[in-house]
Amino acid sequence: MSRPRFADRSLLGCRLLLFDVLDFHAAPEPTPEQASLPDLLRRRGGAASLFSLCVLYATLARKLGVGLQLVRLSPPPGRTLRGPRFLLALGPAELFIDILAAGRLRTLSDLAQFLDGGDGDGGAVGRLSPAQLRAAAKPLDLRAVCLQLVRESEASSESVGRLAHAQFWSAQRELLEAYLRRE
Repeated sequence: MSRPRFADRSLLGCRLLLFDVLDFHAAPEPTPEQASLPDLLRRRGGAASLFSLCVLYATLARKLGVGLQLVRLSPPPGRTLRGPRFLLALGPAELFIDILAAGRLRTLSDLAQFLDGGDGDGGAVGRLSPAQLRAAAKPLDLRAVCLQLVRESEASSESVGRLAHAQFWSAQRELLEAYLRRE
């Protein structure tokens, strides 16, 4: 089953705008100042945290009519994550957008390479089944997205010495975590 043509064009537009025109790139190990979504939008380019760039890409795609699901790759026991921690899932087609690779499309077989078993191809502990690969790509609900954005804002404020802002975001994080524990 192929994606509608408008989705292909919309995703190409997102990729061109963010990675070619604005020259954003995901930093594998971002500094805290690269994690702030407001700072990212003000700068209009350069290095950014993978998570913030995923949120920006997904938001832009949604505005263009393409719904994407933010997922966290969580390696099963005995596996090491050797790829991006976050990806964007593109519907039921089992395609993923890899923001760390400037918006490259990935498949389940690519996920197998990201979830290494120790020898580079998964051979030491056996290959993962398609069901195990799907399970490793855990969708993030809106609560988890909000909590991660608050954590990144807190870390960003701390890194640049904005202690009052960092305390504010810390209090917001604690409040949000307490609220989420109750539900």
